[in-house]
Amino acid sequence: MNTLYKVVFVALLTIGITVASPCRDLTNSVEKMICSSADLTLLQEKLDFTFNEVIKKSKIAQIERLKREHVKWRTKRNQCETSDCIHNHIMNRMTALDHYLKTRSK
Repeated sequence: MNTLYKVVFVALLTIGITVASPCRDLTNSVEKMICSSADLTLLQEKLDFTFNEVIKKSKIAQIERLKREHVKWRTKRNQCETSDCIHNHIMNRMTALDHYLKTRSK
């Protein structure tokens, strides 16, 4: 887990800035597993931030496709039964989104 990200997250909480959390309105066991683990929560928040950056930097025609892909990914992630499975799914999605961002910036 990126230490800098943890430090920034804690700093934002300390000074009272609200940070969107994946731990509101839990609807399934995977979300509950994520929220019971500080590392998975931070990783999911980082993924959510990255996905929002991808959307901001995408053309309108690509946004719906990206959202559909994300829904498919989330459906697969929600089939996980272990923290390791969730971690691997999040990391794989982060890699794909990071690659997308890098190819867009060229």
